[in-house]
Amino acid sequence: MTQISKRYIEPRNLNKILNIFLSSVLKIENKKSAKNFFKELLTPTEEIMLSKRIVCFYLLSKNSSIIDCANILKLSTATVAKYKILLNDRPTVDMILKKVLKIESIKKLFNTIFHEYISPPFKYGTDWSAGVKIYNEYKKRKESPI
Repeated sequence: MTQISKRYIEPRNLNKILNIFLSSVLKIENKKSAKNFFKELLTPTEEIMLSKRIVCFYLLSKNSSIIDCANILKLSTATVAKYKILLNDRPTVDMILKKVLKIESIKKLFNTIFHEYISPPFKYGTDWSAGVKIYNEYKKRKESPI
């Protein structure tokens, strides 16, 4: 469990601390830099905790059930239910996740068009054993909530 000091920080100094943190995060340019930044900044436990929280919000914004979220992320249903209530009170998080979902739905559309219409795994002249593997992997990705 993360801990912070019980010593008092003046609001002006706390505001500066938060601004420096946000400025540092906004300077991240790509996924590789973000991954390295957070790996150096957070402990492994904090990294997992933060990732699970964000993915839980993500799954809940996709209208996944509380039980599904709890099973996928190995969280208690009480924790997921708490996050569901918190998501309703956090419009900025909801807005950002909706943008991520929109991009993901566009990727999923192009993936479906490619795999089912342009290059289906079962067409004349293909290796059927390889086609079955490709089709099963595609089907598994398509059905996965994450």
